[in-house]
Amino acid sequence: MAASGAQELPLEGGNICSQQDPGTAMSTRARFMELPDDVLYAVLQKCDIKTLCRLCQVCCKLNILIQSDSVWLPYRNLSTVIGSSAVPASTYSLHNRPINSPCVKEQLRLSHNWVEKKYHEKVLCRLNPRQLPWMQYTGGTIWFSVSNTIRCYRIQSDGRIREDKKQHLTLQDPKQHGRQQRRRRANFSAENNKHPNLINKDVSRFVVKDNVTISGCRDGSLYVFDCDSGRCLESIQISVTRDRTVKILAMSHDDSDNNPVRATIDMKDRIWSVAMATNGQSFTVGTSGCKGSPSLSVWDAERAERIFSLGSYRYGAGVLDMKYEDNNTLLTCGYDATLRMWDMRSGRCVEEWQEPYDTTLYCVQTDRNVTMVTGTARYGMIRLWDKRKSEPVQEYFLSQKSPVYSVAFDCSRMYAALDMSINTLDFSVLPT
Repeated sequence: MAASGAQELPLEGGNICSQQDPGTAMSTRARFMELPDDVLYAVLQKCDIKTLCRLCQVCCKLNILIQSDSVWLPYRNLSTVIGSSAVPASTYSLHNRPINSPCVKEQLRLSHNWVEKKYHEKVLCRLNPRQLPWMQYTGGTIWFSVSNTIRCYRIQSDGRIREDKKQHLTLQDPKQHGRQQRRRRANFSAENNKHPNLINKDVSRFVVKDNVTISGCRDGSLYVFDCDSGRCLESIQISVTRDRTVKILAMSHDDSDNNPVRATIDMKDRIWSVAMATNGQSFTVGTSGCKGSPSLSVWDAERAERIFSLGSYRYGAGVLDMKYEDNNTLLTCGYDATLRMWDMRSGRCVEEWQEPYDTTLYCVQTDRNVTMVTGTARYGMIRLWDKRKSEPVQEYFLSQKSPVYSVAFDCSRMYAALDMSINTLDFSVLPT
């Protein structure tokens, strides 16, 4: 016989349980909530996502406990969690999360929106006339090039951007830089002014790091800015010119009469991309692959000697963009519609992903963890990739059907530079 106040009910498995009265149920729940927090955490870590979402509505204490990162970390490793292209993945950890970075639970919600294509598209800035813009996202600031200007936009808390005109960097005529700078550029730019119709001041690529901006123009000239004052800084960089050579420059205010060109490397082919390793000891050059030279080669920055070539590309499989994740990992993409990951220690391709539509990949960006994003040459299409999967995770078609020249992203938004606009995809939308 069951105790008074309770009724024995059969369950599906044939077992017998007692249906307690409301007072007894409240007492049982109270005893459960009296358990130590570490025991409650152990119980919560065994629950599935639906159960956790329901437990959030039971009481304030459970709601607070379930917001902890330790409860959601097991699901984070199984999902395509989107990081930030501006912050190294090593900074994402349970005890060392970047400032303003969402909790793991929120990261999983945002990643679900990425996978399910739940977003709002907005046009942040319109460009006129058509441009070949380059963009860099530094975590709170977006820099992108328009003609001879590198513009700076601050990202507000609601995702909108605000132009910071004080941070705009405009490439001036070399004559306006003074006699000292004019002497330093004379030997370097003379051989590159053979094309009278060339727009010399058009920015092709630039890099922003540690409050320093280094920009390269279409004529091969190089400008180095302090983001606050705009003055030239001492540096050693790689410059690519239209004469199929790579020049290693030593830019310094000392010895202004000396030739800044330390070394010149003849690639014998049109150069599409170049990237410096994170340690600054080597760099990689990507060419069009049409003149018999390798499409991808690694060079020593100090001795200007080729270390080795990467892979055996077919004819015309030029490399348009590349990104170093660290000293040992390089991502490349280009005309052969293939995204590759290279191990720089062995010089081998350790993984490759084929674009399903067989379209040229103009750019690649990574969060230095498992997420990669590529911009394609057609239909304003962007691909989301997971390194652990052979097929793309998702595809996004922008409202403007233009090649995607540059991309950047964080966990809640993705930015794309097109020929007539800068667009954003906002994945922070709440469920309806």
